[in-house]
Amino acid sequence: MKADIGGTDEVAELGMAYNAMLEDLDNTVNALAETKVAQQKAILSALQSQIDSHFLYNTLESINSLAALSGHTQIEQTTIALSKMLRYTSDYKGTVVPVEDEIRHLSNYLDIMKIRMGDDLEYVLDIDSRCLSGFCLKAIMQPIVENSMKHTEVPMDTPLRVWITVGFAVYDNTEYLVIRVVDNGQGFRKEKLEEIAGHIRQINISPLHHQHANIGLLNIHFRLKMYYPHDTHTGIVLGNADRGSGAAVEIRFPFQTHAKQEVSADVLQRDHCG
Repeated sequence: MKADIGGTDEVAELGMAYNAMLEDLDNTVNALAETKVAQQKAILSALQSQIDSHFLYNTLESINSLAALSGHTQIEQTTIALSKMLRYTSDYKGTVVPVEDEIRHLSNYLDIMKIRMGDDLEYVLDIDSRCLSGFCLKAIMQPIVENSMKHTEVPMDTPLRVWITVGFAVYDNTEYLVIRVVDNGQGFRKEKLEEIAGHIRQINISPLHHQHANIGLLNIHFRLKMYYPHDTHTGIVLGNADRGSGAAVEIRFPFQTHAKQEVSADVLQRDHCG
């Protein structure tokens, strides 16, 4: 119940402060209630996905067996890679995984895309082997590569080329793991870069209160900021390639050789489709 404000200036100021406190408390309670509902929905969604996934796994195994018996190697390879991807993404036990697992997941995706696109796709995956001993958030590598492949436009007689590097950089005496994806397309339009940069600034200021379109790159930035809330260098950086053409997307976060679980799973497993 808000207080009726009147009397001396001191009393009036106290009353206004009291009302402001009640309003903040009410907003906090509402936010917590919304978070609880969202968490329950996420749990139910995860359980539903796990039920559906059993059917998908069994179907893929059947397709794989038929492909092997009939000698269709590419079909067999595709179903195996897809099955591995589904198992990885539908495993809700952890939000932080070894970097090696993320790279394996990315490799399965690249295998599928290479089978689909053939000579129309060329890619280079360059990994510093020391990265494999680290940990990272789950499902952050494959979406940025998929984003590049979905949105890059190249001439009809030119293959899509993607360069993926996983390495290190040092900022303020801290070692960061850096994942960089560059393509040979037309690059980001200036207006698009400014739009996404504006969303990124808002996420940096207040991630939980920021509403944005379902853009996969922004979801990755959001998840990184939730996991490393006080690290100014962590996040996603967008630009165009140094050679003047093609988009460049980079994500960076502190290199850690152990996993820590501090943020609720429903936040870190936020939808990353884009």
